[in-house]
Amino acid sequence: MFFCLGVLSKLYQTCSVCALFCVKIGLRSKKYGDGSFMYYKRHTLMVTASLGLAGLLAACTLVTATHTPDGLPSVTPLPVTGSPVSPAAPTHTPALTALETLTGPYPDESSLLDGVCYEYLYTMNNETWMWRTPGDLSAFYDRVDASELCPGLVRRGTADFDGRVLIGIVNVMTGCDAAHRVLDLVDPAPDSAVRAQTLIVELAIRSGCDYELVQPLLIALPRPPDDVPVHVVVVPAAESQP
Repeated sequence: MFFCLGVLSKLYQTCSVCALFCVKIGLRSKKYGDGSFMYYKRHTLMVTASLGLAGLLAACTLVTATHTPDGLPSVTPLPVTGSPVSPAAPTHTPALTALETLTGPYPDESSLLDGVCYEYLYTMNNETWMWRTPGDLSAFYDRVDASELCPGLVRRGTADFDGRVLIGIVNVMTGCDAAHRVLDLVDPAPDSAVRAQTLIVELAIRSGCDYELVQPLLIALPRPPDDVPVHVVVVPAAESQP
């Protein structure tokens, strides 16, 4: 198309020169008394040029009709064969539920430790204790305040010690989550030389994280006969948590 336009432009310039030339000749011939002959010549030349210009324009129109507007030949897309491929279904990872502390038939009194900061509980790793009276609980809070590990004074709670005692333990571990599960409270055998009860606790840990966790447990047990001590035994969970 651009080629044809260039040719037409050149042809138009040529015709213009020829016409001007013919006009000059005609005027000169008319001056010498033979203007009719030169007029015929000029008229014939212009008609011939016009016919050539029209033919070239028709040829350019025919050429451009078989091309796309951008000068590229048209392309017919080929049909796609085969079965359509369905997109892969998105995968969803189910959210993990938090591990839950289970105390069985024994009341959970861990809320008494809510006001104790992480830094102090961290120092109690693997420590077990028994509180028999309200004074024992108050003395514990006094030790927390005296350590100055927690900002400000610790928030204190109260508990009922009528016919029961409080047993506590703290465990520090690395993982995503952790929880205690009370399995059993075993009384001493009649013929045993050890006069103590044994509280068996399972510690479940969800691995896969680098978090340093502090997991406390505080439950209320019936007051042991003769106020014998209670030993706490922590065992790992039978199966690793996902």
